[in-house]
Amino acid sequence: MLRTIRKNLTKKNSDNLKKFLLVGFLTGGLICQNSVAFADGEEEISEEEKNQEEHIEEENSEDKNLSNPYAYNNIEVDDTTINFNGVSREYDGNYSMTIEDKEGTGDVLSNKLTVNGGEFNFSVIGGNFSGNFLENQIIFNDGKYYFDISESTAYSGEISNNNFSINGGTFSNEYTEFSHVTAQNNIFNISGAPDISGAYIYGGLLGDVENSSGNTLNFNSSGLTAKNIYDFDTINFNIPNGVTNGATLLTLTEKNTDLSNTTVNANVSGGTSLNSGDKVNLISNANGLTSSGENNLNIAEGSTLTYENSTITDDGNNLILTLGSATVNEKTRAFSQGVMNTGGTISRGTDRIIDWLPPEELEEAVADGESISETVSNNFGIFANIEGAKLRIKTGAGSYVDSKGGGIDLGFARAIEDSRGGSLVFAPLFDYGKTSFDSYLADGTHGSGHSRYFAGGIIGRKIWKNGVYLEGSFRGGSAKTDFASDNLLSSYSESAPVFAGHIRAGRLLRMNKNNLLHYYGIYAHNHLNGFSADLSSGEHYDFDSVDSGKFKIGYRMTTRVSNLSKIYTGLAYQYEFNGSTSANYKGYTTTEAKVKGSSGMLELGWQMHKNKESAWLVDFNVTGWAGVQKGVTASAKVKKSF
Repeated sequence: MLRTIRKNLTKKNSDNLKKFLLVGFLTGGLICQNSVAFADGEEEISEEEKNQEEHIEEENSEDKNLSNPYAYNNIEVDDTTINFNGVSREYDGNYSMTIEDKEGTGDVLSNKLTVNGGEFNFSVIGGNFSGNFLENQIIFNDGKYYFDISESTAYSGEISNNNFSINGGTFSNEYTEFSHVTAQNNIFNISGAPDISGAYIYGGLLGDVENSSGNTLNFNSSGLTAKNIYDFDTINFNIPNGVTNGATLLTLTEKNTDLSNTTVNANVSGGTSLNSGDKVNLISNANGLTSSGENNLNIAEGSTLTYENSTITDDGNNLILTLGSATVNEKTRAFSQGVMNTGGTISRGTDRIIDWLPPEELEEAVADGESISETVSNNFGIFANIEGAKLRIKTGAGSYVDSKGGGIDLGFARAIEDSRGGSLVFAPLFDYGKTSFDSYLADGTHGSGHSRYFAGGIIGRKIWKNGVYLEGSFRGGSAKTDFASDNLLSSYSESAPVFAGHIRAGRLLRMNKNNLLHYYGIYAHNHLNGFSADLSSGEHYDFDSVDSGKFKIGYRMTTRVSNLSKIYTGLAYQYEFNGSTSANYKGYTTTEAKVKGSSGMLELGWQMHKNKESAWLVDFNVTGWAGVQKGVTASAKVKKSF
């Protein structure tokens, strides 16, 4: 068997013959095992070069348990180099390849070829080939390509399950018919702005084949021109951003285009200026066009809108898409669930700083009617509060968000005794929180991401001698939401300012020598500014702000178990007012996500001093939640007085 590949190469590139040969195979889509000759004349291959090639074949065989050197290779080509399975060589970027009238049966299987530049001139003179071209991935990003396949070629192989992408470059070829070729389940992708004005687009890659089925063309461009289209069962037009009413995506220039056995679908990129009632010419051919008749379908715009009852019709020369009435996709609630999780993460921070210092530790003397100066030797302290949580939050209509993560507060406190035996305690603080989350809609739509924030603020507490106290805080900072959904094929990442605060009122009552009752009521408010985000699917969203108000009432009973430690238990009821958000897109409002309703909590904690005179205090707490918010939180607090 003999194949002659004429290739303009410098002598220094001759050690990579087999690798260039494989590129020729993949580029041409035809398979044979033959010898190589150069346009400049025959060149001898040294023993060292032969040994190197044999070693490459052996490695390929050992790695894949195959003896075929034209399988499972990864090749990348540009204007000056070729990278073959991780090994780079220089070359001049010009290919002139000819397959002569000889037979061959080798298969090209599961290779990946990426072409970023170069010039390819591929031709066939006769031939009787029966090799197969299977499961290869070929990506053209740039370069020039010319294919001339003689009609006398008796190729009879199988071209199946290949993925062929044209993102750039210039292509031209001749019309070719193969009567004994099977072309099945190939995917052909056209994106960007390649020059295909001199090319036929074949489901069989290189020709119009007799046995064609399951081939798909994904057309992701606009304003392109080609000669004609053959052998596709399905054509998907993904209309890019920038296409306007009346635009044409693909113009064909040669004889009648027959799409009578082709299913044509369409989707609109998010962010487009198209609206209900607009028309787009998917294909135009002044020489005639035939389709399967009117096709009624729903057209998606990005992940947000659906144009219901849209139609695809032909008028004899144009295949025309007419957009129907627009409705908002119910799944858009998932985008707002990411924002709601960020609001929940901020809310957890508010809950965390409310317990910045256990009131019982500092104010037990006050509850007994004693002076604070008899309990605290001086007026300064530092504190840290670390928390972890795993929670589920209901967001309406059977949807919910599962989150896990935590946060930390750090602060510097000062206590001041007043003349009547009470105290004022205040502290500047730094607050950080982060959670990862998985969101779900009732239909199973899944999203995931992260929420995190940084904030700074101040907290203060006034305690009277009778054990009554009043407390408040304010924080401000910035929060970031990262969200992605494979179901929606979209994602976003954006930051926004955040503000939060709370007011708490309560009382400490001495029940007996070892038991102290603390009951309280809290109102907390958290605000996340509205923000704009560009979805990866193209839409520009304007998210509403999130304002979440929560009221909580509860008690805690603290029991001294030794001079150095105490345990406490508590119960509380919490009601969250309507915290909600949605987004606006092109005048449409997306489906709302909201958190509203009741939750209950049970807590258990332990406080300990290192010794009776120690200025160190540690506090461990575990809290369980049920209701709109359910799950578990755990925290550790540390405080040192000076």
